[in-house]
Amino acid sequence: MKPYLAPNRTPIFGIILLFIGSAILGTAIGVIAYYVIYFIFCLFFFPLVIGGATMIAYYKLLQFAKVRHSVIAASMGVITGIFVALAYYGTPFLILRNEFISNVQDNTQATAEKASDDFDKILTEETGSGGFLGYMKLRAKEGDNYTNYWAEYGLPLHSFSFTLKSIWAWLYWFLEVIFFLAPPAWIGYDVGKRAFSESAHDWYTPLPKQICAVPLERKDKLLFYLEGSGLQEISELAVSEDETVHPMIEIYEQHSNNRKGDVLLSIKQTYRDKKAKIKRHTINQWEISESKYISFANAVNRNLTNNRKMNEQSF
Repeated sequence: MKPYLAPNRTPIFGIILLFIGSAILGTAIGVIAYYVIYFIFCLFFFPLVIGGATMIAYYKLLQFAKVRHSVIAASMGVITGIFVALAYYGTPFLILRNEFISNVQDNTQATAEKASDDFDKILTEETGSGGFLGYMKLRAKEGDNYTNYWAEYGLPLHSFSFTLKSIWAWLYWFLEVIFFLAPPAWIGYDVGKRAFSESAHDWYTPLPKQICAVPLERKDKLLFYLEGSGLQEISELAVSEDETVHPMIEIYEQHSNNRKGDVLLSIKQTYRDKKAKIKRHTINQWEISESKYISFANAVNRNLTNNRKMNEQSF
């Protein structure tokens, strides 16, 4: 039994995997999102859905990369969202550019390079900038038309349309980018702080399971026994949650995702916030071997069972 240490894990392979995966993942989601808007769109709600989908996919990438560093994981989440935005706005730009080049080549003897230069020249004349920036300026200048749909009897019906131009278009695009990158950045920061099992080389499950509770007045004894690895003594302090009152001490266990290696014991103390809601904060964490955990869990179960029988007999 040993205290749990939570150092940052920044394996080179994992960081490279995160960067490459973020680029591929973000680009793929951005392109798909562009084509999806032809079937369904709802202002603000649509980018939130795309951000949520990006968060789920990025979470899977984080689990595989095994990088435990909140800043790095959150930063890569931001990068993933940026790639989503670039692909989402860049796809129509590339489509328009390629269509222009193709039409010019079909009607003249111009090369693809000359046609591309002409395309940039037109954007520059219209907006003062060429390339992707000029394209976005042109969209803002001409206005983006947005159509929301609602369903009746399972069929999509037209609801209303409106156009966003100039500063309003830029403001909405800015909000869309925030919606794209905020969810993956948030999950990156959260996962980057989660417990990792070095013995199993895998994450501990994110949802801990409560083993038992200990009355708050026995807190000092509990911590003393933990320091001395007195699992048997701790099991004798255990009660079920309904046998004591808050604030109390709760003991939770977490296994690794691959069910290998040590088991993580988390000691949490409950308290009530200003709204009288029960909150918890972790005061200690320990790792024990699977065999010792099984022995400890069995001892706790026996003690809880005995307590329950004694309470039933007293009634």
